[in-house]
Amino acid sequence: MRLLNVNRSIFKAILTGTYTHLDLREFVQLCYNLALPLVRKKVHSGKIKLEILGLTENDVVQDIFADLFRIDEGNNFPRLQKFFQESISDPDKLSEVELVHELWRLVCATVKHEMTRLYMEVDPTLAKILRNTKLAVEKTGLFEEIDRFGEKHLVPRDTDPHFELPPIDLEQLQTEF
Repeated sequence: MRLLNVNRSIFKAILTGTYTHLDLREFVQLCYNLALPLVRKKVHSGKIKLEILGLTENDVVQDIFADLFRIDEGNNFPRLQKFFQESISDPDKLSEVELVHELWRLVCATVKHEMTRLYMEVDPTLAKILRNTKLAVEKTGLFEEIDRFGEKHLVPRDTDPHFELPPIDLEQLQTEF
């Protein structure tokens, strides 16, 4: 599977600033391969409206990684280095699959954060609503945030979320609401 085809030396080269152009291209492609399905899932589920953003899926993925791959004066990637220094004490002890898993965690967090930023640029009012909702959830303690397959869900505290049941149809929910 191409998604997991990564060389440990490329990770090291990227994190130490000793990468070649080919190393960088392969690492960026890996990140792209990890992010594109996340973006497509969000588009398909209606969480991302490409027509509102005025971007294609590829444009969204490229925009998402613009800040992550910002290079400093020493040809280093500070955000990548910081993430891996905080999440992995010794990269040499991890398998290539585990390294990709850690990278996937970074990609998921970056997609989530950057999608919020894109929507803030396009629709500041929606961004304020989402921010205030998040603050209200944190302040009241009535809901707990559960991570399920990379998606955050709000579940009323001390209740059974019934994850075994299929999700409510969006049209039915809109009608009931």
